[in-house]
Amino acid sequence: MRKTTKVLLSTLMGVSLTALVVAVAPVFTHKAVIEANAEPTYSSSLPTTISLKDNTEEEIRTYYGALNDKADSEKTGTNLLKSLRPILRNNLTYYPYGSINSSGVTQIYTITDRDWENSPASSIVGGTYNSQNNTITSFSHQNEKNSDPYVKMLYVDYENNGPTKFLYNNEANFDKEHVWSQSHGFKAASGANGPAGTDLHHLIAGEKTVNQQVHSNWSYGNVDQVTTSYDVATVGNKTLKISGNKLGTAKTRHSSDEVNKVFEPCNQDKGRIARALLYMVACYNNLSGNETITQYDPDLELVDYIIDGGKSEISSETGHSAKYGILSDLLEWNRLYAPDEFEIHRNNLIYNNYQHNRNPFIDFPQWADLIWGSDAGSKYADPETDTINKDMSQQDESKVILYNDTFDPALPTSNNSANTTPTSHTDTTSSINFKEQGIYKSSYNGVQYLMFKEDKSAYLYNTTSLGTISKIKITYSSNTSAYGKIGVYFGDSELSTRLTNDHNTVAGKSQTETFNATANNGFFQISISNYNVQITKIEIFTGTQVESLTLDTNSLDLFKGETYQINATVSPSNASNKTLRYESHNNLVASVSNTGLITATGTGSTSIVVSTTDGSHISQTIHVSVQSKKTINFGDDFVPKLTATAGSSVVERLDNNSKFIFKDVGLFTPSGSSHIGLKKWRIYV
Repeated sequence: MRKTTKVLLSTLMGVSLTALVVAVAPVFTHKAVIEANAEPTYSSSLPTTISLKDNTEEEIRTYYGALNDKADSEKTGTNLLKSLRPILRNNLTYYPYGSINSSGVTQIYTITDRDWENSPASSIVGGTYNSQNNTITSFSHQNEKNSDPYVKMLYVDYENNGPTKFLYNNEANFDKEHVWSQSHGFKAASGANGPAGTDLHHLIAGEKTVNQQVHSNWSYGNVDQVTTSYDVATVGNKTLKISGNKLGTAKTRHSSDEVNKVFEPCNQDKGRIARALLYMVACYNNLSGNETITQYDPDLELVDYIIDGGKSEISSETGHSAKYGILSDLLEWNRLYAPDEFEIHRNNLIYNNYQHNRNPFIDFPQWADLIWGSDAGSKYADPETDTINKDMSQQDESKVILYNDTFDPALPTSNNSANTTPTSHTDTTSSINFKEQGIYKSSYNGVQYLMFKEDKSAYLYNTTSLGTISKIKITYSSNTSAYGKIGVYFGDSELSTRLTNDHNTVAGKSQTETFNATANNGFFQISISNYNVQITKIEIFTGTQVESLTLDTNSLDLFKGETYQINATVSPSNASNKTLRYESHNNLVASVSNTGLITATGTGSTSIVVSTTDGSHISQTIHVSVQSKKTINFGDDFVPKLTATAGSSVVERLDNNSKFIFKDVGLFTPSGSSHIGLKKWRIYV
């Protein structure tokens, strides 16, 4: 598994994700005008026109445009949180909590939490779907619920479990999971109410057993010793695989911890949960000191310690924030687990159709570090240039090739003018050389994308080695069920002959697909077998990623004050990024420097975790046990005292100076001497 640098071949000019043909008239107007003192508004009725399109880069950047006129000091640290609050609350619409048979959040999940791969737009029955503008009209959420579409739930192990339906025995197949637990700030007397209690950015469909019996209301964090977890959940006569979710003691302790119990979700959900919690603080805070705080519209704060999930309900009030943790673990999850296509699309669906606000930490994950991380005060949010949906686990900068006139020569603009033989191009931005045949650029509503000649002869390949390619990601759309196939190939030299022996069918799909590389020396080819495919983005990951990490030990016994230098070996030796992260789960027992030097600071047990930073997500753990040093003063304060001759049986002794209890055989003090004599001496600690 290898990846480091990524090279982008992109038509984006504004497309964030999958939909290439956009609605003729958008459901919601994208603007950066922020109304003074804008407050959320309530709606009891759900929209009947639904846009499934994803917002363009221009629309996303425009949404945060109010930041552009602010001073740098207002775009970093807690000031950035203050600046984001009015943006997120402008035009915010919230809905009833609802049930499967009433208007509200439950029925909204038929769109926002829908499993689009197993229940594609073409299967919608609650309204009329137009594939040309990616819009549903005359839509009834109630009727769509009755069709029982597939939905994606938090906490389900989808790698080993099949898709999950909306309904089971005429009941919702899921809980509405308050990622920020109601009891930690906005438990209204009459139940879940908006805006905070029904905010879709954190109210997400979740598997019931984990929600109720594992997570409950406990703080989020990395677990050390597991106390509660389940491999499967049984609902009636069906089972769901839910492994990877666990409740237990925290890996890292903090002086302000209220308890030592945290919930760690499965890896696939860590990033989503972290960004949902970060959003809640940005949207619901009183950092200005002038906001009206209620049990429905709270003042929330993330802290770097464990909040007791078992204590009675807390409602925030003016001057007193409601807290949740653990912030440092959430920031780590945000960095390690980038927004995926489902999370990005859900953000767009909420914005375009329901709440009309966005989660900024999905759009710009790096902003979390500008507020709470090491970048606070030294770097500033810039919605005009910051990378959208940035993968924080990738350490290398990406090069961007736009399908426009930066090509030399420019791409053809129609099927009839497409090249019939391989034609050379050099991108003036990245200097990458490649050839294409049968490819031309097109656009709709200002969005540019690739099209392919109708004789099915289209392909593209590079002519200069990129080093070692680890994988290629392609974002595409193919609205016709009968056509659409993509093949991706890798080689040690230029792949100039069009290949068609191994193609993936992409008909009727709109998504990003990953093609892992076979052994290569930096050459690739992308071949299109059927012309009804539009590509918006091609990401080429190059370099060599870490494949294994080996430590010289996995356990240590130290005395307080001692040190130990970790020796770590990264393979392969030519990995592009060998930088390691060192972390102690309890600095009060043993700390570790950024070079791997362990210092025993107290007594007890803890773990030191060594992790890669190149996005390979490889880590190793050293278990450390620390004891106080005991100095035994051999003299008359032994109990019992040493005798002048050695005994042959085990004797238990206490050194009154060190209070060290030990056993010995054959220990004695020779007559007239203050020294210790030994005779077949054994000492037992």
